[in-house]
Amino acid sequence: RHLLSVTKIDEGIKFFREHALKSVWKPIIAFQNEYNNPPLNYKTWSLLKTDLPPQVNILTIEPLNQNKDRLSILFRIEHIYEPNEHPTLSKPISIRADKIFNNHKMLEIKEVTLGANMYKNEAFKRLKWTLDETNEGKNQHPEVSIFDGKTIQLSPMQIRSFIVKLENRA
Repeated sequence: RHLLSVTKIDEGIKFFREHALKSVWKPIIAFQNEYNNPPLNYKTWSLLKTDLPPQVNILTIEPLNQNKDRLSILFRIEHIYEPNEHPTLSKPISIRADKIFNNHKMLEIKEVTLGANMYKNEAFKRLKWTLDETNEGKNQHPEVSIFDGKTIQLSPMQIRSFIVKLENRA
């Protein structure tokens, strides 16, 4: 299948990013056994309250454990644009963590490493490097924004991972 877009460069980049995601990440159809669960009486369901900004993509929503009305998930989110790729969509963005999930109260959210095997604050302590005098001042990478527990900040092409504990409001 081929797609052709004849537009201005900025709109073409947006078209490319959006359709690349749609062609790779198709919707998942899921089923549930009715054992111990009431039947689901709705046609569509979303864990999200609202649509995320167009430059943000969810990579992972993976349930880790669930008991009664509490659910822990691995939640990975990414900024899909490169720096300077689009005049507005390539800018860093902030998202309120407590405004993401529908019908759930967020009890806790902690940032983890990309592999989700270590909390990010523990990894920072462990991965401190000592530079010798020949390399001082050569760090050209901006400091990674520290997660404050409320606002997720994403820079272009950045992926962030979180363990989120939710409680069902319904």
